[in-house]
Amino acid sequence: MRLALVGLGSACAKGHLPAITALAGERAAEVCGLADHDPERRALLSMQLPDVPTYANAEELLRLNAPDVLVIATDPFLHPELICIGLARGIHVVCEKPLALTPHG
Repeated sequence: MRLALVGLGSACAKGHLPAITALAGERAAEVCGLADHDPERRALLSMQLPDVPTYANAEELLRLNAPDVLVIATDPFLHPELICIGLARGIHVVCEKPLALTPHG
């Protein structure tokens, strides 16, 4: 299973990525791309995962990569748009809570 992560802050670094890399160690998953608007976060994760490409945003990641699952670990106000982007491409989406801040996004 190929996983891509959007949002490389503390939730990703302390929670999502350790769990995903454990799966990768068991050959159950592969991290195929990382995206964040912050170049420092991308650089930090590039040092930890030098073979995984990084991108400035989810659109670029999904245009140049083909994950099976999109893991969203961004600020909550970005969740609805990113969920829609992933689902529109037929990708499974895992999003941390909350899914949205209001009933309409």
